[in-house]
Amino acid sequence: MTFLFPGTPGEGMPFVPYFASVVVPAQSTVYFVDVTTSPLGCFTAWTAVASNIHAVNISPAGGNGRGRVELFMPLNTGPARQTTVTIAGQVATILQAGQ
Repeated sequence: MTFLFPGTPGEGMPFVPYFASVVVPAQSTVYFVDVTTSPLGCFTAWTAVASNIHAVNISPAGGNGRGRVELFMPLNTGPARQTTVTIAGQVATILQAGQ
């Protein structure tokens, strides 16, 4: 399986390398991650989870085969915060700026 942004922050950009090098803003932010499967037609089950649900809300929590995961980072009014997001075993670290 591969995990790509469908439109923003960069069409077709893998989500793990993106979050390895970016600090997201303190404002509320939404990202969508496309889960694609290989070979075409594969219906492997996958899950999506954040280590800190107050820093990143994930929907849906899983699926089979292709899908789209929404990552919602609510407004951060405190210091910078970090969490990990795991989608189908691929782990990305998200650092959200503080105010």
